[in-house]
Amino acid sequence: MPRPYSDKFMLNLMDESREDTLGTSLAKLCIHAKIPAKYAASALSVSKLTVYNWFRGNKIRERYVPVIHAFMTLIDKDMEAGVLPCKTSADAKSYIEVMIGREI
Repeated sequence: MPRPYSDKFMLNLMDESREDTLGTSLAKLCIHAKIPAKYAASALSVSKLTVYNWFRGNKIRERYVPVIHAFMTLIDKDMEAGVLPCKTSADAKSYIEVMIGREI
């Protein structure tokens, strides 16, 4: 079972004095959609540590930027359609598996 986002992490992320980056925007979207970092990492074909680094504002290699934008667009679309946020971790896993077309 994936770990939930910590309160400290979420408070730091929501700090308005902090500059938003693509990674922090991804983090906010994943939190809002209730998609654990572990599943986002599977969808983006990177490690969980890489996703956590992005979430904290670390640099994202240029080759991942289009994939992240596409992932975020799909999540936004499904948020508007009412498919997301996920109700359980199993729902999140199933959602990502359908999105990427394979089991994780």
